Amino acid sequence: MSSTCITTLLATPNGLCYFNGTACPIVSMNYIPFEKIAMDILKAGLKEYSLNELKNIHLQQMTDMENLLIKVCKNDNGVTTDKNIKKWLKKMNNQTEAGAEILWYSNVYILLKLKIIKNDNNNGMMFCNTN
Repeated sequence: MSSTCITTLLATPNGLCYFNGTACPIVSMNYIPFEKIAMDILKAGLKEYSLNELKNIHLQQMTDMENLLIKVCKNDNGVTTDKNIKKWLKKMNNQTEAGAEILWYSNVYILLKLKIIKNDNNNGMMFCNTN
């Protein structure tokens, strides 16, 4: 793990969040209660959809977000630049940085809870233990 990654992990209260090997391109230094947000989303979703439908909805949403990010960054050899993040947000219906980060983290958390993905080297959350 690079020193930049370690520094980011130490300074980021949310840790880093991955889907299919791709990290969320927005890393906030503000605490986001994504676990609570994700559970609220799931509870609300269960009022309208079955559990299997929710699994598909959240998996498709993450797949679409990640594929769009990869497509936007393709011309820069896959590097997520500030310019590419702005393009990505615009293509996601003018999503805000905070909104996109919350959506990414919450969806990954939901997919973990629903056992669609495993918390491993390609998916899930990475936190640094400072003890």
